[in-house]
Amino acid sequence: MGPQDFSAINDWPGYFGAVLGKPPRDTLLAELAAFEREGVTGLAVDLATGEGRDALELLARGWRVLATDAEPAACDHLRPRVPAAAHDRLTTAVVRFEDTALPWSLASDECPLPGRISPGVDCGVMGSRTPEGRRSRRQR
Repeated sequence: MGPQDFSAINDWPGYFGAVLGKPPRDTLLAELAAFEREGVTGLAVDLATGEGRDALELLARGWRVLATDAEPAACDHLRPRVPAAAHDRLTTAVVRFEDTALPWSLASDECPLPGRISPGVDCGVMGSRTPEGRRSRRQR
């Protein structure tokens, strides 16, 4: 069975196992390259982190990460693969996408995202704060 087969039947542990070890998504890599050109790192919220491939890449590049997933097995796949030096930059939460409370630094009047994720939010928005405290956002 392929990853799509597992997700079609809501077998998330099977899905996580099927995609374990895959590289981070190309869209994430493109956005991270853009942030790196701007000299920016910060806090990333990885909604529906799954087995954590994108969270691991973010951590490897110095980001702090809030990784959330509704399936408890997701965090079980992610945590053991996080290098010891990055443990203090990872927070995990078992929570549904639409119930995720955003960190205060991303939920402000300046940011189009509300304090809670709502269905239909464009997840192509990545945001961080620069070392000077300015907000930096990229939207695809």
